[in-house]
Amino acid sequence: MIFTGTTSGDIAEQNVSATVNLNGTLDVRKNIGTDEEPDWQYNSIELASSSAKAPGLYFNINGEVNASTYSHAKNNVTNLTGTMNLMGTPVAGDTSVFKVDGENGVFNIKSGGVVNANTTGTDTTYVSAWVREGGTLNVESGGTLTTTSRFKTNSWSGTNVATVNVQNGATITASDFWIGANSIVNIEGNLIATNTKTTFYTYKNNTVVTLKKGGTVSSGSVTMAYSTLIIDKDVAEGSWNLNSYNTVKLDNNDARLKLYSSNVFKSSTGGQETVYLNVALGNMYLDIYANQDFKSLRFENTPTRPDEGSGIFNCDLYFYIDPTVTSITFDSFANDSLWNDTTLEDICEKHLIFDGFRNGVIYIKNPDTKIDYSLISSIDGDWVNFRIEDNYLVADYIPEPSAFAAIFGALALGFAVYRRRK
Repeated sequence: MIFTGTTSGDIAEQNVSATVNLNGTLDVRKNIGTDEEPDWQYNSIELASSSAKAPGLYFNINGEVNASTYSHAKNNVTNLTGTMNLMGTPVAGDTSVFKVDGENGVFNIKSGGVVNANTTGTDTTYVSAWVREGGTLNVESGGTLTTTSRFKTNSWSGTNVATVNVQNGATITASDFWIGANSIVNIEGNLIATNTKTTFYTYKNNTVVTLKKGGTVSSGSVTMAYSTLIIDKDVAEGSWNLNSYNTVKLDNNDARLKLYSSNVFKSSTGGQETVYLNVALGNMYLDIYANQDFKSLRFENTPTRPDEGSGIFNCDLYFYIDPTVTSITFDSFANDSLWNDTTLEDICEKHLIFDGFRNGVIYIKNPDTKIDYSLISSIDGDWVNFRIEDNYLVADYIPEPSAFAAIFGALALGFAVYRRRK
């Protein structure tokens, strides 16, 4: 298709200015059979303006599109209120059926809009829906995207951010979810993994996934590798169902879990009190801003290995407790795992470092007998001698020198006042 009406100025500035309104049906296919016995092979549709410098190509789909694959390049905007059926591709090497790609490439699935992305080709079983390199996918209330394989995001270049916004009342369904480098995913609607044996995986630098009020997720286990998962305020208990794989894992440097709501995870056997919290390698962060119940906190015992040449040989969990938190309960704590086996070569050295620790907050129903308490400390060194007493993790508080000075000053002032009155 060639659109006329573009001015010479637009061409000189590498701009594109065109709008396509589809109210009927667009079939992208060819007959590889005969007129008497047709055999329709669906082919790809691509919205492309790769040389454009600003958004200007708009595709408004109020009707129906039937094709093998759909590729949405940068500086294009698609608004879907109709239906897009993607049959998959027979072309080897094409690893995505539905792709939103490139800076300022925006695909809006509006209310009533439906994307069905199937995988039937040789090499399409890896990923069927892909948002990458600065592309943005907005699934608005009443919109749905359903894939038969993986939903994936990433921006490996590091110069752009792949963005996915799932509004309240919207749904994305896929076999599994893989949220890669430089991705921002905001979940106010529903994410559903049909293969609950797989891991909801967030990976690499600058990737942030946020579950917001009204949002729900059904998946297998959750792993954060070098990335951040935020459970926002006012998220209902049990909103994230881990099904039969009841583990949330922090893995590798800068992995961070921020919990602003209480007991959001659950499993097929119960609430968050059935969920294991695992930590693996590098400097990891657990920030708790609301009361929590977990099955266990566990340090993985696998010896470390160099990661991408960086050579991570530590397993340090930085555990922040907000002043508003009054109760964090574990069925078991460290689970025979917070200790360093010096007989192993290249052992992953473990440490638990608290920020905001207070006595009477962390309760352990079944205290473990094998914990090296010398591996537990506070970030400012103001809590020492960690131990378990009456099922609580407790320690001795040592005031900072400034606190000692304030105490001494108050005593001196009180003594001076006393002497004057005498």
